[in-house]
Amino acid sequence: MKFSLRHRIKKPVSGRHGTAPLQKEKSPLLILLHGVGGHEDDLMEAADQFDDRFTIISVRGPFEQSPTSFAWYRISPFLDERTFFVDDAEESRLLLIQFINEAISNYDVDPQQVYLLGFGQGATVSLSVMLTEPGVVSGVVAISGEILPEVLHLRSSQSRLQEFPILLAYGLHDQILPIQDGRRTRDLLATFTSDLSYREYTIGHHLSPISLREAADWLTVRLDTHRQTRFADSNSKFQLGHVQLRVRDLDRSIVFYKRYLSLRVTERVGRAYAFLSNSYHHHDLALQHVGPEALDMPPNSIGVTNIAFEAVDMAALADVYHKLQEAGVPVRANDHFITWSIYFNDPDGNEIEVYCDTRDLPGRSDMWQGRDLPLESQKILSYLKNNESNQV
Repeated sequence: MKFSLRHRIKKPVSGRHGTAPLQKEKSPLLILLHGVGGHEDDLMEAADQFDDRFTIISVRGPFEQSPTSFAWYRISPFLDERTFFVDDAEESRLLLIQFINEAISNYDVDPQQVYLLGFGQGATVSLSVMLTEPGVVSGVVAISGEILPEVLHLRSSQSRLQEFPILLAYGLHDQILPIQDGRRTRDLLATFTSDLSYREYTIGHHLSPISLREAADWLTVRLDTHRQTRFADSNSKFQLGHVQLRVRDLDRSIVFYKRYLSLRVTERVGRAYAFLSNSYHHHDLALQHVGPEALDMPPNSIGVTNIAFEAVDMAALADVYHKLQEAGVPVRANDHFITWSIYFNDPDGNEIEVYCDTRDLPGRSDMWQGRDLPLESQKILSYLKNNESNQV
């Protein structure tokens, strides 16, 4: 695959933070984003300061100013230095989201541990990704960055942002982004998330050894916390690992689960098995080829009723629903009062459910109590453009 953005990569190594990741665990990913006028080598020089468990990628901004100078969005040469091309910033936001997905797939890293660290414009575009697609990243370090007003109307739901971890840092003598602007950004982010750490340093518009060291420490704490909370319930010694399905046509099923549920193939064993995942697990779904003559399960027999996938938000649910409709796949939708759910069959007739938890929304219920209502198509599709004015 040709990547959407030019970059450099540093793989995990053994070192001062302990051993490299266990063989069966995917490494966390740290993406570094330079400031205006920089390039991918700038922050890669600091890569050795970060936790050795990380796969580290330093990315080049898409807009060339000179052979060694790049930006995430261009500044207007005719107006003040804070006036920029809005379309550039939006293009960079979308490119970065695409790049993250490419990196997860190509470098086999943990999609549940993707962190962004940006300086200047790199910090600004990191905050834009976090505010609009918080499910793509696990935490953001933003040094001397700001929130672009243009992304606020694209902002994700409060429930997805309220515990998102951010480290925000500014220089007290920054003449490019005055400290007053940094404090305003801090105050705005504090209305979105309760997990905001804030730092001020007696420096100008540049990185310093202490700001990088504190960023590295903050990231290490995040990695350690993630390991401790993989089992959310401290009294539970087990969690559901994966589902295995027998299928008639392995290739057909792989295409189906990749297309509609965004699973990725982590391993394939000839024509016998395929393993797919959308988490840090080696696989969440295993497919076993049994041939075209395999029999269906008799009606009313015991066994699994359906396989359910939880959507991160209404927009993700609407996207799957729209894709199924466009492809002519029969799909039904129900409001269960605790979820919105859509149901459809995979190529072998296994019922798939995709649902979005609605219990935290106004007027909803904490219990199902056997209640179901048909869910109108337009009500689901209204969320395709992240229309937060809709109420369930």
